[in-house]
Amino acid sequence: MIVRRYLSGLFLLRVAGTTLALTAILQLLDLLDQASAIVSHRGVAAIGHYVLLRFPALLAGTVPLGVLAGAMLCFNRLASGAEMVALRATGASLVRIIRVLLPACVLIALVQLVLQAALAPGAERALSNWWTRISPPDASPADESLWFRFGDEVVSVGSVSADGRTIRRLMIVHRSPDGDLLDRIDAAEARFRNGGYMLRDVSVSRPDGKDAEHSDARPWPDAPSPANMIDVARPVIAQTPGRLIRILQNRWASPHGPLAAWTALDSLAIALLDPLLMVLLAAPLLLSPPRASGNGMQMLRVVALGLGYLGLSGLLAAMGESGALPPLLATTASPLLFGAFALATVLQRDAGA
Repeated sequence: MIVRRYLSGLFLLRVAGTTLALTAILQLLDLLDQASAIVSHRGVAAIGHYVLLRFPALLAGTVPLGVLAGAMLCFNRLASGAEMVALRATGASLVRIIRVLLPACVLIALVQLVLQAALAPGAERALSNWWTRISPPDASPADESLWFRFGDEVVSVGSVSADGRTIRRLMIVHRSPDGDLLDRIDAAEARFRNGGYMLRDVSVSRPDGKDAEHSDARPWPDAPSPANMIDVARPVIAQTPGRLIRILQNRWASPHGPLAAWTALDSLAIALLDPLLMVLLAAPLLLSPPRASGNGMQMLRVVALGLGYLGLSGLLAAMGESGALPPLLATTASPLLFGAFALATVLQRDAGA
């Protein structure tokens, strides 16, 4: 019990320290890039607000690399001192040590899930809205057409106001279940009033060749909410599982489509395995002889494997979002490949020790 607590405590302290250090470095680099714009728009006091809103997303992104670095430091400490010698003398194997660290990996995975699925999405949305409010009008990006699907409608909008209640230059296309065009609605503007959008300066055309119908105003009963329109106009990377499920159910409009939602949802689930995988990649360091000349190369090898895993995961996820790969294959291929390699290496080194 004492050994279990010692190993788990040492591992968690190293992981917490390296993760916070990496996040602080990223936060500093990001702040150096944005500080001048923040100060010019809101003054020095706004920097703290920016850091607070930016921190959860940065922290969530650095957890896997922080676990890898923390595991390397922890295992190198055990291998270079008398701790690993004592553990091996009692018959402890690599597999047994990894099993001792399994509860710590589960704890880290749960913390990462809370960051990715709850804290980061809310903080990113708050940061996007705050940045829109403090930016002067001439600093806003040029209007571009935004396309999305919502229910049975395919919608294009030219611009969306900061509060999502005013939309300009709309085109709404209705299709039949077979995909045939039913009608096309063009409107110069839509304003949200009394719980719904009202279209202004409306033109309705149909494929039967008849003249377009014109009206000054027309309701848009199946429109997304203003919050949804804000998300379409200024999307954020992190999304909650509930939001992703609503996108898949076609109850929340998204410019990225269902494939991106499936990939993001699968990635949230697969990310629960990241801490254990990083521990497996770093585990061979436990058998490094103390003060051996090749220890540096061993650590570089572990770093290369960890970065390779994260890089390949990101590349395959992008392919899943674009439709080049099925979402499930895009999110599981890299963990399966690197996990099988890491586990085989651990078993091999354990048998030869």
